[in-house]
Amino acid sequence: DDEPSTDGAEYESLIKLGIASVYLRWAVDVAKEESEEEPELEAVVKEEPEAEVPLTKEEKKEKEIERVKARSEKIDFEVLGEATSSTLSKPVEKDASEIDLEDASDFEKAGTATITDVDGSEIITWTSKKGNALFGIAGLTRAFVAASIVVAKDDLQVIKGIGPFIEEKLNALGIYMFVQIARMTPELEEDVNVAIEFFPGRVKRDEWARQAKELSK
Repeated sequence: DDEPSTDGAEYESLIKLGIASVYLRWAVDVAKEESEEEPELEAVVKEEPEAEVPLTKEEKKEKEIERVKARSEKIDFEVLGEATSSTLSKPVEKDASEIDLEDASDFEKAGTATITDVDGSEIITWTSKKGNALFGIAGLTRAFVAASIVVAKDDLQVIKGIGPFIEEKLNALGIYMFVQIARMTPELEEDVNVAIEFFPGRVKRDEWARQAKELSK
């Protein structure tokens, strides 16, 4: 018949050979087919990207200052000129009233400066000068090592449109003095505007160069 054989069952059948009939009986052992084992699927664990930690206000400010510093190479300081600067000839202690420079010849008799080392900057003032020494120092809240950089600076915030952070960015760019701003050409006004990431056209619109010329007289 057409029924499939089952495991362990016995079957008989009649086979006709010529004029004789022969009965046959047999048992069937049906072997089970071995099925191929399906490969185990490895669990794919999707790693979630680590959430970015938002920068603090101070960290954002530091990154912006670093970007500005990197753009200083695009500013034509042959036109603007460099701010008066020197280095400490020996270490100074916190609250020192005198500092010695390698060369103080271009420094005014009294003024303001930034002093910078690997740990950061501070603004100091002095009231008199003799040789390469500046006296009447105020503003040293910590010690500075020899070779720290001292750069004379003007109070750029006197110029309309320059606030504390803009002044800090101008200093980072290498602009510290009224006379440098006074030398800005229209092209340099635009270059500086872009470098410090200021509102488009603001440097020219606020007439920084004109104001600086008046202040540097």
